[in-house]
Amino acid sequence: INPLGNNVTDSWEKLINGISGIDYINSFDTEDLPVKFAGEVKDFDANEYMGKQHARKLDRSAHLSIFATEQALRDANLNTEERLGSNVGIVFGTGIGGIGATENAVRTYDERGASRINPLAITQLMPNSSTGQVAIKFGIEGPSLTITTACAASANAVGEAKNLIENGIDYTDIKREWGSYDTIANGYFSFTNFILPLKISECILITSDFHMERAKEIFSYFSGY
Repeated sequence: INPLGNNVTDSWEKLINGISGIDYINSFDTEDLPVKFAGEVKDFDANEYMGKQHARKLDRSAHLSIFATEQALRDANLNTEERLGSNVGIVFGTGIGGIGATENAVRTYDERGASRINPLAITQLMPNSSTGQVAIKFGIEGPSLTITTACAASANAVGEAKNLIENGIDYTDIKREWGSYDTIANGYFSFTNFILPLKISECILITSDFHMERAKEIFSYFSGY
């Protein structure tokens, strides 16, 4: 699930046709910001997907992580209705964790005081929150690791999972690697305005033969092909 689409088919189709996922921001008011565009996940309603009561307890990064995990498991022909157990582990990459929950907690503290902060804030904002929520949702009882290395986190997670398998972690038959990076939150985005291009027209999709071939090599390597 990403700015191109909410499943593999849609994402790949747009990718190979050079369609950009960058668009004007709809999730919050950008009137006072010089940059008004970003790569947002579109047409995803966490309340509809997991129910409002459950969704309100989690940060958006966890919503996206659980949704993506379910798709990956089904793509691997695994039963998402059964606990995966101790023979399955998870190595999860995240750029920053629950930035939306962090921003909300800070704003609440400033405006209403410490006593009004959501008691679930810690479990929402910590980087390994999504890892834990995915493990709970799908009954993953094997090794559980969270990689937090900014934009390299997903690639690092793939490498760490590969190393665990190669090093003979024999009690784990399956490793799952995911990456989550949801940073389109008002406060965080305001900060990044200082380092982002100012016009949507400046976001150029590189589609030369060299870059396309190089991208395919990298994608194939990390996909295991």
